[in-house]
Amino acid sequence: MAPLSEVQLIQSRLSEELRLQSTMRSWETVPDWQLKESPTYKNLPFVVALLGVEEGTARRNAAQTLRNICGVSGFWNDHVCRAGGLTRLLQLLQQETDDEHLLFDVPSESAFYALQTVVWLIRENPANTHSAVSNGAISIMVRMLCANIHNRDCSSLSAEGLEHISKCDSRYTQCIREDGGLRALVAAIDALHTPHHSPFLDSLRDVEGPARVRTSAALTRALMAMVPPPHEFDPDDMPLLLNRDAIVAAGGVSATIRILDEDPTLETVKFSLGVLERLSCEDEDVQNEIRAKGGIQKLVALIRKHSDLSQTQTVVNAVAALHQVGKNNHVNQELIRREGGIKALVHLLDLCEVNQPGLIVCARDALNALCVNNDTNAGAFLDAVADWLDLPDSIANDKSTLDLLQRAAVSRICGAVSGGEMDDNAHNMYDHETMTNLACDNARLVRLSVHDIQQAAARNRDAAGATKHKLEVDLKRKAMGIHDVPDPDEFVCPITLELMHDPVVASDGRSYERRAIERVLKSAKLTGAISPISREPLLDQLFENRNLRSRIAAHNEDLLFAAGMALTKASVDTDSQMCMRL
Repeated sequence: MAPLSEVQLIQSRLSEELRLQSTMRSWETVPDWQLKESPTYKNLPFVVALLGVEEGTARRNAAQTLRNICGVSGFWNDHVCRAGGLTRLLQLLQQETDDEHLLFDVPSESAFYALQTVVWLIRENPANTHSAVSNGAISIMVRMLCANIHNRDCSSLSAEGLEHISKCDSRYTQCIREDGGLRALVAAIDALHTPHHSPFLDSLRDVEGPARVRTSAALTRALMAMVPPPHEFDPDDMPLLLNRDAIVAAGGVSATIRILDEDPTLETVKFSLGVLERLSCEDEDVQNEIRAKGGIQKLVALIRKHSDLSQTQTVVNAVAALHQVGKNNHVNQELIRREGGIKALVHLLDLCEVNQPGLIVCARDALNALCVNNDTNAGAFLDAVADWLDLPDSIANDKSTLDLLQRAAVSRICGAVSGGEMDDNAHNMYDHETMTNLACDNARLVRLSVHDIQQAAARNRDAAGATKHKLEVDLKRKAMGIHDVPDPDEFVCPITLELMHDPVVASDGRSYERRAIERVLKSAKLTGAISPISREPLLDQLFENRNLRSRIAAHNEDLLFAAGMALTKASVDTDSQMCMRL
């Protein structure tokens, strides 16, 4: 090693003095006017210039000095950037990552201090973040994350830096993806939680204790920042959709599900739940993959295990993830019910009535999403609240949830009155009277009036009568060989394309078969129904079209009468011909 020159010795000595001064001062309590009188402030341009010298000690001291003063107040962050410190720090890191030997060895102290300072400078500072990105911060942090670095703190800092950049401007996530940052984050998570077969970051395999927890939390939090939350989801935002696809393709679903086996008190579990929620939003393929990887069982088990609200935020995140995993996915909804997810969510509503408003809303929204288009789940929801003496305000004051339970109660009453089975097979052991009494009890619980119950029973009888009448007409037309005769278009339901037997008028002014349009209104209860013909919004109101029903009945009678007359005439003609032959 060559001896240091006189200039280098002076640089090293001065940098050491400045480093010691920056370490000894408590910068948080010092007013700005005193900071401007400090030796550190007066020599700040000199400290920044030392970041570019070749002598390692001076460069390390300069980087550590900036590390000591940055992050404690906006004063130092602003003046360091004005002195060109951010650019110099990134240049130092660029030299570090360009050196292949350093990439596969422990990074220098200078690089570590520089990375830590850059992360502090860009934290919640858009101007500094834009400047850092323009100077190559993304590629630098991705390379330091991808490299097989033994210093796990560098992985945490790189992930934190990428997180701050993505939060500053969502467009930067596209650059992170193109530079391989998403793959690197997933691989780093995989390296921490699958110690026997990870492609790289081998050094992280043996990390244990607080350092491992801290690193895992930073990685999962950064990964969560790369995908928007459900309320910001835009199906037309192609870059964000590509980010999600890249995370899934890199094995992000498996990696995050594996974290759910960790201690639920850890921050990394909460962040991994957030990742699953965002990845599964409006994506059936991801929802199915989560089911295939056993994610639904783990989510439900997590909610049931901590239903005592000992880990409130973890439970909230698990409920939100379960909501997105089961939304508009009938197979997942069935599995959630079989695993006890409906009962677990209802149990949360019963527990957190007073002091957990956020959890109440989250659990209620999840129940609505899992039950609104699933009669079996709605019945399970009704059964879960059947033991309550009265509905809590969290349900009674929410119209959509109360409507959901009331529809389930109406269906239960109609099934009991008609002698059919109840939604839950466990009730099949009951006789007709017991089923009717239970159905009435459920109706009273969900605040259905006697008038509502009578109307529901009447609609059920009308529907049964219409079905019976349809079968009779079809049989008669088949018997007379006229079942293929086309009906007038105005008598045909535009949804089923079959002859209407119980026509009703919707708010768009058109007539439909009652059961067909009721399915349309029910399937879009939360998002708002749309007319199948004009695509205009539909109101939840139907009016019986008695005039059209009479005309259809008259049409059927005329058709059957004409067919009967034709058959009679054909029979008479046949008899006459036989007589003439004789």
